[in-house]
This record gives sequence, C-alpha cells and structure tokens, in this order.
Amino acid sequence: MSRKHIRPFVQSLHSNVKSPLPHGDAWTIELGAKTLLYGSNTSHKSAVIQSVELALSGSADDIVGRNDVSDSALLMTMSNGNSLGVSARITNGEAALFNIETLKGKVKKPTHQGPGAASLCYRDVREALAGSASTARKAFLGWCASDVRREDVLAHLPSMLHGRYMDVADHLGRGKDPVETLLAVTEYAGKKSRETSREIKGAQAIVESVGANCDERPSEAAKVQGKLNYDLARATLEAALKVENNPGLTPAEHKKQLAEAETAIDLWHDQVKAHAITLKAAEEGVSQRPDHLDIATQLLTWATDNNVDTCPACSSAVGADHITQCATFYADQVAAWATSNQDALDTITEAKADVAASEDNLKQWWSVHKQLEATPPTEATTTVSADEARVNLDKTLRELTSLNVSASQWEQLVAAKEQLVSLELSSERYKDLKKHCELTVKSLLAEQSDLFSAKVNNYLPDAWSFGVSLSRAGRDVFQMGIVRDGILHCALSGVEWATLVTAISAAVADGIRKTTPIVLIPEDRAWDSKTIASAIRAFSNFDGQVIMASTVRPSGRIPKDWTFIDMDKVTAGWLGASSDADPGDVDVDVDVQEEDEVVETEQRVEGQSAALLSQMGYEETDVARIKKSAAASIIRDGLSPDRVVVRRDGTITAPKEGKVLLMSMPLPPPPRCK
Repeated sequence: MSRKHIRPFVQSLHSNVKSPLPHGDAWTIELGAKTLLYGSNTSHKSAVIQSVELALSGSADDIVGRNDVSDSALLMTMSNGNSLGVSARITNGEAALFNIETLKGKVKKPTHQGPGAASLCYRDVREALAGSASTARKAFLGWCASDVRREDVLAHLPSMLHGRYMDVADHLGRGKDPVETLLAVTEYAGKKSRETSREIKGAQAIVESVGANCDERPSEAAKVQGKLNYDLARATLEAALKVENNPGLTPAEHKKQLAEAETAIDLWHDQVKAHAITLKAAEEGVSQRPDHLDIATQLLTWATDNNVDTCPACSSAVGADHITQCATFYADQVAAWATSNQDALDTITEAKADVAASEDNLKQWWSVHKQLEATPPTEATTTVSADEARVNLDKTLRELTSLNVSASQWEQLVAAKEQLVSLELSSERYKDLKKHCELTVKSLLAEQSDLFSAKVNNYLPDAWSFGVSLSRAGRDVFQMGIVRDGILHCALSGVEWATLVTAISAAVADGIRKTTPIVLIPEDRAWDSKTIASAIRAFSNFDGQVIMASTVRPSGRIPKDWTFIDMDKVTAGWLGASSDADPGDVDVDVDVQEEDEVVETEQRVEGQSAALLSQMGYEETDVARIKKSAAASIIRDGLSPDRVVVRRDGTITAPKEGKVLLMSMPLPPPPRCK
C-alpha cells in the first residue's frame, strides 16, 4: 500500500553533466516521485543521479571513487566544455541550481542554490554505517531517539548526578539535541577520566620521589631559631667589619682632639682681631687724596684717549698739546701723593692678607670642632674578628638553608598528596558520570530500537526483517543486518546492503520536517529483476522521492506510483534531437506500469504538469495524449498550442525558434567547446 507523497520532489532536470550531446549541450529529463532509471552501463543513469545530487546539495557521489565531492576541479571532469550546470525544478515551485565555470583555464568557485545536504540524508546514514562500530552505534542512537527530551535523559540518571550532568551538558550541548548532548557528555566524561588517570600517575610519582628525599620534618621552633642564628651571625659580621674598617676615636682621644680644636679657635680668633687693628691703623695713617686730583685725572685721561682738543672742564679751545700737558701735571700730582703714603699703603695690603688668612684658619678649626661634636667616641661592640664572623655566618646560612629545603620538600609532599586525593576524587566522579551515561545510552537504545526497527521494516521487502545487536558477552557492540529464521545475518550482499541502507535512511527521514525535499538514491549493486521489484514495492511506503538505477527491469507488477525510464531510449532521443534540424521534436520513451498492467507504456502527463498544459491552452484530448517527456519539452520551452503538433503516440513536433523557459529561476547556460 503506497503512501501519499507529502514531500516536494525533483520533477525535472536540465543539465550538461556527462552530456553525450555535441559541444556538451544540456539535456532535459522529467522524473517522478518514485523513479527507476534502467538501461545499459552507458545509458547515462549516473548523469541523472549526479545531477540531482548537485542541484540539491552542491556535491555529487561516485566521482573518481569518492563520495560527496564538492571540489570544482573534480566536478569539472563531468563536463566536456568550459562549464558545468544543473537546474532542477521542484514540485513546490522552487528551483535548485548548480553551476561551475572555467575562466582562462582556471576553475572558478561553484555557485549553488538548493535545499542543502539534508535532502540527501542517506549520505550520512551510509557514512555512519560504514564507519566503526562506535560511530555506527552513536548514529543509531541518534536515529532511534530523535524524540527523546532532556527530561528523559535525566530520568535514567541518578538524581545525585543531575547537577554534574547539567553543568557539562550546558557547556557542550549548545546547538545539539538531547541525544547528541548525552553522547557528547559521555565522551567528555571518558576523556576527563583518562586525563585524570594520567595526572594521578604523575602525582603519585611526585609523592614517591619527594617522600624518598625528605629528612625529618623541621618544627616551626627550629625554623624560627635557625633564622635568629643567621640574623645574629650577620649582625656580628657587620660589627666586626665596622671596627676593622673604621675603628673611630676612644673617649680620651675624642676629648683631647676637641680641646685642641677649641684652643686653635681661640688663637685664630685673637689673630683676626690683631690684624684687624693693624689694618685700621694703617688706613688711618694714609693722608686723604684731594678729590680734584681724581676728577682732573679722570677728565684728562678721557680727553687724551679720545683726541679731544678742547678743555673737558670749560670747553675752551686750548689745543691737544695743552690737554696733554695738563694730564701729565695731574698724573705727577697723584704719583707724588702715592710716594708720600707708600709705607702706609703697603701696610694696609699686608694687613688685609693677614686678616683673610686668619679667618680661613678660624673656619677650618670651627669645622673640626663641629665634626668632633657630631661624632661621639666609639666603643668596640664585639671582640670577634671579621674572619671568625664570616665562618660563623656561613655555618648558620647552611643550617638555615637546610631547614628551608626540608620544609619546602615537606610542603611539596603535602601539596602532592592533596592533589592526589583531589585527582582521585575527580577521576571517580568522571568514571561514575561516564558509567551512568553509558547505562543511559543502553537504556535508550533498548527502549527505542524496537520502534525504530519497526520503522525500518516498513521500508523493507515483505520477507525481510531488520535486526540489530547492541551487546554481546556483556560488551557494547553494534551489529545490524537481516534476521532469517531468528538469526541475525550481518554479512550482506551488495543488494541487501543497498536496500537496508535505503530503508534506514527512509526511517531517519521520518524525523525531518515534511517541507524538506528528501531524495533516497540506493546504490546500483547489480540488482536482479526479482529483488529490485520487491525493493521498489517497499520503497513505495516512503513519503519522499526515491531514484533508483539498474541495468535490469523489475519483474512482476509494479506499483502505479513508480516511473520507469528507459535510459537507452532517452539517450538515443537526446542524440536524435541534436542531429535533427528541429531539435524541439523529441520523442523519448518513458514507461509507466500500472499494477494491473503487463505491458509497460510511457506515463502520460498528470497532476501539476497537466494543469499547466491546460492553462497554456492545450485541449483536454491533447493533454491526455501527450507523453510526460513531450510535456516537459513544452513546459520547458514555453511552446503555445498553435506551434505544436501532438502525434497520436503522444510525441510532439514543434519549431526550434521562440523558446521561453517557464522555470522560476533561469537554467544554467549549456557549455560550449571551442
């Protein structure tokens, strides 16, 4: 019983991927919600599938043996021109576009517009199942428990671990669902447990090493006494060095020198007085020189120096000779005065020098006296020599250093022991968290796996039954396969594997919102006609799109919602159209087989395409007759009824000119080879 196709699907493709056409021109094909592409190995089935992948996700599988390829250079190997382009029309009215161009021999960055990788969820399923058992187990849990809430996780954990779990989960769970968060916390707890185990070994090594080298633990009193001994020895050395380098004056010596200084001060004070008296007497013994001599001498000296010929006193024109004579006269008068007072002047000079010298000596003795008063006599504070003090200081320093080293070692030992206790406690906490997280994973798997397995079975052939083993001999494992006669068979054939991966992908897609186009593309694994027929019937239950490729046609009756496309005929039609003068006349066979039919005929247009043809003005009889491939050409090229001849077999004849694309977005231009 087929399900209603709820999800949007790729309805048509316009692409030049692996184009067989001249110049690498683009080809067009119509697809159904469930499509089988059958034909020879050179019928371009992979070109259609890779075009769908590029349009939806921007990457393609099976490129030089690699999947999910988005590298521009590798993708360009599928084009024989300078560009690679795909346009897909989706039934929800949207278009998915992909394009790469080569400019001056350099491949440019691809441009892509489409629903994204979620539409090809089978890729993630395929990758997870092909990975390690741990990877597959984690992925399976996510698929099974997609509806699990945080409250469900906490319900499986001991209440005492809720706070610890939430602390880690809040940090690691941003953007993750509850199951992903649970797995992240489990992994983190295991990682931290391993790290703390290594740290515990390091802390134990420190405890053993430090403990082996520790002497008796010094008491606080011993450490205080050692510091006092050292400080005393240092003070003793300082005193000994002071005595050695600056012995100072004894009290008697200090008193004696102070008395000598006082006597000298008195003496020189008297000397200053005596010389001052002598100076005063000499100055009084000198006769006063008349003022006019000084004035006349100054005026006449100025007049002679400046060659003035008038009298500087009265301005009379007496002549330069007269002025010179006057200057000589007054100079002789000054000399005569000095001669008469020469003894007294010499006495004054000597007296001034004696006064100055006496004052200098007096100042010096005052300075000596002041210094003596400021420096009291010293008494020897120690009888220990400097050498003896040095020896004692070295001894006390060694003793203090030994005490400090021993105390430091004991501090390290205590700290290492405390760290060891803390690490052991932390390790136990992480081990406990990891243990209960793993138990929660097991519980959730046990609860949800049966329900998920039922979903998978809904997309498997009737005689098949999905099975999974999550534990063996008390160990966590992940083994999946097909159950036959109550036995789980994991060594599957290529066809069995492809069918099972597709069924699991369909079950996973159930958890993706229904507005997202989901396309499942089972791998082509040499299907036989019987097996592919049973797989097709099972895949009919999926509400998204399925595109299969095979070299054989299914046997028996095929569900009516499947579209069969003979790719050998399609390719021949492409090539025939390219060689015809009227490429709009394309006759391509597309087979649709009703459940009660034996002969396969191409599916006629229906649904949205039929409605669109009616809106374009085509008669109901023509719409009922037109083949799906021909309808695609009409819609793609915007051909009006007056320009199209509908043949009795459902094919059409139309002129080449006047093409108008009725896509919501433009198709990429076909590449051209130079």
